[in-house]
Amino acid sequence: MSINSKLVLAFFTFLPLLFVFVLTFVIIVPEMSSSKAIDSSNAKEQFVKVRSIMEKHMAGVPFISFNLVFIYFFYMLNVFLSKNLRISGKIFWMFFLTLAPVLSPPFYWYFQIWREKEKAGAGFTIKWYYQI
Repeated sequence: MSINSKLVLAFFTFLPLLFVFVLTFVIIVPEMSSSKAIDSSNAKEQFVKVRSIMEKHMAGVPFISFNLVFIYFFYMLNVFLSKNLRISGKIFWMFFLTLAPVLSPPFYWYFQIWREKEKAGAGFTIKWYYQI
């Protein structure tokens, strides 16, 4: 896999984490720390304020959900078809990708895709993979 392909895959792999943090710090934190949110003593006003914040935050959920599903199936297929992983490594990555779908793809990308090294020898290619 070329370095450009690895970097494009990294962008889509890390995008959900970045998107959640960006939305949290750009939308929720300034809105909640504004004087209107703190000074409103009426529960109805507070509810309307929180609801408007959550509507802004939820606008990106379909995009992130599609991205997570795509990355999940791509990496599961990659694990299943990998000839360089032993059975124990395949089982580990399948469980890890299934149980931690937001946090595990960056780890899989780093250990299985980024650290893949190809050395061209006399008519053959040697690949090194981090294995468990």
